Amino acid sequence: LSPLKSGEQVAGLEVTSIYLDPTRDNHRGVDLAGPVGTPYFAPGQVTVNCVPPVNTNGGGYMAEFQHMGMQWQLMHLLPDTCVPGDAQSGQKIGELGSTGNSTGPHLHLQILKDGQFIEPKRGHATLVLIPNVVDQGDAIAFIKAEESFRSCAYFDYAQYSNGYGTRAKSASECIDQDEADRRLMAHLSGVTSAIDKHVNVPLNQGQRTALTSFVYNVGEVNFAQSQLLRSLNAGDYPGAARHFDSWVHADGQRLEGLVQRRAREKAVFLGQ
Repeated sequence: LSPLKSGEQVAGLEVTSIYLDPTRDNHRGVDLAGPVGTPYFAPGQVTVNCVPPVNTNGGGYMAEFQHMGMQWQLMHLLPDTCVPGDAQSGQKIGELGSTGNSTGPHLHLQILKDGQFIEPKRGHATLVLIPNVVDQGDAIAFIKAEESFRSCAYFDYAQYSNGYGTRAKSASECIDQDEADRRLMAHLSGVTSAIDKHVNVPLNQGQRTALTSFVYNVGEVNFAQSQLLRSLNAGDYPGAARHFDSWVHADGQRLEGLVQRRAREKAVFLGQ
């Protein structure tokens, strides 16, 4: 979340103009110069809109999308390289060019939140310049170890569950391993969407794995209302980690199993 400074490097590109650059009028983004054809990547699961030069007020070809509660705009793209539609994290969505009112090949990145321009930081630029391929294998293995497979339904303080802690269809339902895996992946899809929806700061692989396990266990509503999320979105990563320790109760009881699970999630979050 550090501000970008003129002359520094980000993923091999040089910062040539900063947010609200005093030498330029109304400069609402950051410019990073580099070779034509440098690829840009989706920072998460996003829907890309490709905007032609006639609609970008000098920005040339532009790719825009919503991510982390913000509107991202990548300008001056190479013609015909913007990839419209749904994109997965790490998928290429465009290439660096020099279209529109441009002094040379560069990326102009600008970000809006609630309709107002905000300063793009180093982490934001990194997310679109380095492919953030989310390896769900880590999260799947972590969740399977925490939940353990149980074929037949059991009551877990809030609902009847089976498989890997997913909701059972009845109090007596039993399922096999394949069905448990299918339900886990379906539930995991919703968890991933919830994290992308509510988290407004960059996450590394360990942080995302820990949050995936946490949200899988406590649910989106609890996560969205948590102090953990508020600390995280304020950029206080250590503070967010400390709040894992608060989520160790079920039905008013402190459970040793949850104490241990939160400790493991916090350790992964902190890269330990």
